[in-house]
Amino acid sequence: LNMGSNQWSTRVSVPVVKNLGDWVPGRKTILEVTPSVRVFADNEDSFGDTLEQDPLYAIEAHLSRDMTSDAFISLDFTWLDGGAETRTSNSTGLLTGTTDGLSAQIIGASFGYKISDNFSLFVGHQQTIAESSDPFELRGSLTSVRFVWGWHDVIQRRNDFLN
Repeated sequence: LNMGSNQWSTRVSVPVVKNLGDWVPGRKTILEVTPSVRVFADNEDSFGDTLEQDPLYAIEAHLSRDMTSDAFISLDFTWLDGGAETRTSNSTGLLTGTTDGLSAQIIGASFGYKISDNFSLFVGHQQTIAESSDPFELRGSLTSVRFVWGWHDVIQRRNDFLN
């Protein structure tokens, strides 16, 4: 649910993972491809209009290679297409506007490092590939640093205590 847009959306995806070579920690090479579609519900209260949005299609791909058993690098690609919007006035029923859908390709690279069994560091950079002069085209870059804490050990100890 996107509270800011007052509409529900559902994403359905089919992740496919292919190991390229031997499954040896520290030497794995993995190709992940995830096609998906996000379907949006109508927003019947968008500033006096009803907003309808077409599905948004995506394909995400990651080619990852272990550097050590605790670290990996990844080349990333994302393709997005769709999501065009149509606005209809709730009071008159007339079309008040349309917005073209999104069409974008995004490339990037990631680095992951397992600091401990529960704590990991991820650093990544993504950049859109823009070829047209459309002022509404998705353009930009994103650099991120994320720390992730996993609770699996805490949950396992709790389960061991209860059993």
